[in-house]
Amino acid sequence: MVFTSHAWAIQTKAAGMRRSGEQATALLAQIPPFVDQVPRDGQLFLLNPETDELDYSVFRLSGFNPLVKGTHRINQLSRRDDFSIRIVDADQLSRIGGHKNCLILTMDQEQVRVFEESDRVCK
Repeated sequence: MVFTSHAWAIQTKAAGMRRSGEQATALLAQIPPFVDQVPRDGQLFLLNPETDELDYSVFRLSGFNPLVKGTHRINQLSRRDDFSIRIVDADQLSRIGGHKNCLILTMDQEQVRVFEESDRVCK
C-alpha cells in the first residue's frame, strides 16, 4: 500500500510539472508580440489575474507563475535585453504606480492581453 501511494504521488507530481511546462510554453509564445510596446529601459509587469487557486511548488502554478524562473526567456525570444520583467499579483498593483516606461500584461482565461489600466498606472 505504501508503494502504491508513493507511485500515485510521483505520477501526480509529474503530471503537475508537465502541466506547468505546457503553461510556460504557451505563455512564452504569447508574450513576445507585446514586447515592442515596452519602452527602452522600461519594465514589463506580468500581472497575475485574481484566482482562488493556490500555487504549490512547481506542481501547480497559476497565472504567469510558471515563468517565475524563466522570465529571461522573454528577453531572449524578443531579442531585447533593454527592459526588466516582474511578475506581480493583483494585490501588488498599487506598488507598480509611479513606474515610468512600463507595460502591464495580464490574462483572461489563458490568453495574454494588455491590462486596460496600463497607461494610467505606468505614468
